[in-house]
Amino acid sequence: MPDAPSSHSTGFAIACDTQGAIVEVLRDDLRIPDTFGGIAPFGHETPLLHSAVELDSASKARNLLDYVRSNSVGFDWELHFPYDGQSTLLYVNAVKVGTGFLLTGAPNNLASTRLLGTALVSTANGLGRLLRAIVRDRLHLLGDDEDLAEPTLYDEFSKLQSELSRMQRQLVKQKVELENLDEQKNYFIGMAAHELRNPLCSIRFYSDYLSNHDAALDPEKHARFLKIIYESSGFMARLVDDLLSLSRIETGHLDLDLALTDLNKTVAHAADLYRLVADSKRIDFSLELTPIPLHATVDENKIDQVLGNLISNAIKYSDEGTTVHVRTFLKEPYYVAIQVIDEGPGIPEDELNQLFEPFHTTSVKSTAGERSTGLGLYITLLIVEGHQGTLSVESVLDQGTTFTVTLPINAAAQAAAAQAQDTAIGLPLS
Repeated sequence: MPDAPSSHSTGFAIACDTQGAIVEVLRDDLRIPDTFGGIAPFGHETPLLHSAVELDSASKARNLLDYVRSNSVGFDWELHFPYDGQSTLLYVNAVKVGTGFLLTGAPNNLASTRLLGTALVSTANGLGRLLRAIVRDRLHLLGDDEDLAEPTLYDEFSKLQSELSRMQRQLVKQKVELENLDEQKNYFIGMAAHELRNPLCSIRFYSDYLSNHDAALDPEKHARFLKIIYESSGFMARLVDDLLSLSRIETGHLDLDLALTDLNKTVAHAADLYRLVADSKRIDFSLELTPIPLHATVDENKIDQVLGNLISNAIKYSDEGTTVHVRTFLKEPYYVAIQVIDEGPGIPEDELNQLFEPFHTTSVKSTAGERSTGLGLYITLLIVEGHQGTLSVESVLDQGTTFTVTLPINAAAQAAAAQAQDTAIGLPLS
């Protein structure tokens, strides 16, 4: 007569689908493939419990599967298996893991529970940790003091509770952020509608007047009305452009086409574009660049937009006979600075902190009636920060205002340029 299976060394651990068909044999001391008549261990044709158990246990096996489907775990189900031609009682444990079951069987409940704990080690998700803790507590109740380092059910519940609390805090934070964004969106829509209303009304009024009274208008008034329509439509176009830029940036779409660029050339190009505007207002224009190139990795078009906002603002608030200064220099070994300086009326100190807020306009009036959308400096700030740079402002009443942009320099390219011209010591430093 063959020996009965050892209570400590014999058992099985098998992963099944929800119908009991084998997916993977993790351990097999009972020669289960032989029991199945040579079916390969990874075959899906043979339901494990419906075929391996003896006839009198088949209904109980089906009940075990149904129980685990509903309760996720079942312990100490007594089922009879054939072993070397004998009917062998095994204690079967089953847990639901993922989309299938994990089943273990052994001659006693302690050995079966140990097998289950070992099989669950490879399960790394939160459910697997919780199931391992359940198994650990059962082993403790069964008098097994091995693997005391394994976390208890209380430990796992505590960890899961902490994780749940963290997720709840994160959800609350995200909810507040969404409410703030929604409030900001409503504010932007309201301000945009307000800013567009006046020029729209002007265009409608003057175009209607020209349509009905064009023949009676003297040339001077006719030209003045057309100028109002042109300026109003231009303001609307700038506002829409700013709103589109702002929308793309604030939804995370500040797509930067970064490339190694000589910022001196970028600044010189922007200065040339706005020099004519300064000349039209009889404002002098001063450009001071470092004697060697200033290399930075930037989106040149976006930096052009930054320079355009700053230089056009300087011209907008400058009087005839004053000078707008644009200069570049090395601020520190790793940063390049671009300054735009005007000799205008300056900005009151209590308004400086609000200068970069959207739709904010200062009490300072432009010198030729130019209108501001209130978004230019805010967009400028977002673009500069998107380049890991900074934008700052200093202003003195009746003396002027200085805007300073700092951008990270490309150290390798800059070192090569300094070495090539051997003039690094002579660079102006702040």
